[in-house]
Amino acid sequence: MATGGDVASASSVETDHERMFRWLAVAVIAAGVGVRFGLMRHYDDDAVDLRAIENVTYALTHHFTHAYRGYVSTRGGASPSWTYPAGLFPLLLLDHALVPLGLSLRTLVAASNFLADIGMAALLYRHVAKRRGQVAGLVACALLSFGWPLVFDTGVMNQIDSLGTFFALCAVMLWSSDVRHRTLWACVLLGVATSIKVPFGFLVLAFLPTCQDWRAGARAIGIVAAVPILVTAPFLIADFHNVVRAIDSNHSLPAFAGWSLFVDPSYRHVWLDGQAVAQTHALKTLTVWQPRIVLACVVAVGVVLWYFRVNAVRSAAIIALTIWASNVNPGFTFLVWVIPFVILDEQLWGAALIELSGLIPGVQLFFMNPHPRAGFLFVPLVAVMQAVIVIVLVRSLVRVVRTHPGRRTPSRAQPEPVGGRALAQES
Repeated sequence: MATGGDVASASSVETDHERMFRWLAVAVIAAGVGVRFGLMRHYDDDAVDLRAIENVTYALTHHFTHAYRGYVSTRGGASPSWTYPAGLFPLLLLDHALVPLGLSLRTLVAASNFLADIGMAALLYRHVAKRRGQVAGLVACALLSFGWPLVFDTGVMNQIDSLGTFFALCAVMLWSSDVRHRTLWACVLLGVATSIKVPFGFLVLAFLPTCQDWRAGARAIGIVAAVPILVTAPFLIADFHNVVRAIDSNHSLPAFAGWSLFVDPSYRHVWLDGQAVAQTHALKTLTVWQPRIVLACVVAVGVVLWYFRVNAVRSAAIIALTIWASNVNPGFTFLVWVIPFVILDEQLWGAALIELSGLIPGVQLFFMNPHPRAGFLFVPLVAVMQAVIVIVLVRSLVRVVRTHPGRRTPSRAQPEPVGGRALAQES
C-alpha cells in the first residue's frame, strides 16, 4: 500500500518530468529562432514581400491614402505593392517609427514573425502535451519550430503569413475554450487574421457547426468580416478603385506549387530559372477562376462540417487543408496556413508528412535556383506533395463521417456549442 510519502514522491517525479520537457520545449523554440535568424542574416533583402512592405510603408508615411497605388516588380512582371486588407498597417507604422533607433524595417517585421512563431510553438506544445503527453507535445513544438515552410517564410522570404496564422490559431483555440466572452474575442481575433491575409476568413466556417442557430452564425460571420472592412475603410473611402483592384489582383502564384503546374509545366521555368515564359490560355483561365474555385470547395466542405456538427479544432484543420488543396496557385510558404492547424488537431504524422513531402521541391526552389539539371524533378515532386495533402484531407473527412454517423448534437463535454443568446450578449 502506498504511503503519503510515496504519493508525494510520485507527484514530485511527475512534476520534475514535466518541468524537464518544458525546458526542452524552450530549447527547441530557441533553436528554431536561431535558425531563422541565421537565414535572415545570410540572405539578402530581395524578397518580394519585403519590397512591398517597404513601398507601402513609404506610401503610408508620405501619402497615407495612396497606400494601394504602388507597384513592385516580380518575375512575372509587376503587381500592386499591397494586395491585402490594411490589418498590418498599424504595425508597419510602428516599425517605421522605431527605425531611427538603428533597426532596419526588415529586422522589425521579422521580429514580429519570430514572436508569432514562438507563440504558436508554445501554444501547440501546451495543447498537445495536455491531451497526448509530453513527448507528443515536444514533437508538436519541433514540427512548428523547425518546419521548413515556417522557417523559410520568416527567415528567408520575410513574409507575413506567420503573424496572420498566429491570430487565427488563437481564435480557434479561444472558441474551443471555456473563457468568458470567448465567442466575441475569437471572432475579433479571426477578423484581425483576415485583415492580414484574406483566406483566414474562411476559418469562420469552423465556428458555425457549434452555433445552435443561424443568428449566432450570422453574428460570428458579421464580426469576423467587420474587422478587415473597418481597418481598410479609410482607404476604401479615399481610393476605392485602387484598393479593390489591388486586393482582387491577388491570384497567388501560377504554376508554382499547385494544380496549375500540371496544366502548364513549362511555366515552372519562370520560378526555377527566371526565364520569360508566356502563360497558356488554360493557365490564365485557371488563374482568373482560382478564387471562385477555392470559395466553392471551402463552402462545400463547410456544409459537411456543419451537417456533422464537427468541433472547431477539427473543422479548422479540415478547412485549412481544403484551402490549400483547392488553391490552384499556392506558394510553398502557404503551408504556414495549414501545418499549425493540422498539429492543433493532433495529426502529428500528417503534419510531418506534409513538411517532408514538400521539403525537396522547396529546398530545390530556394537553394538550388537556378539548377537546370534538377528542374525535371520539380513537377513529380510537387505531385507527391499534393497527393500527401489530399490524403491527409480525405483521411480527416473520413474520420469525421465515421465518428459522427448522421447529424448529431454537439457533445456536452465540450465548451461548444455557442448559442445565439450567448453570442448576442458577448457582442
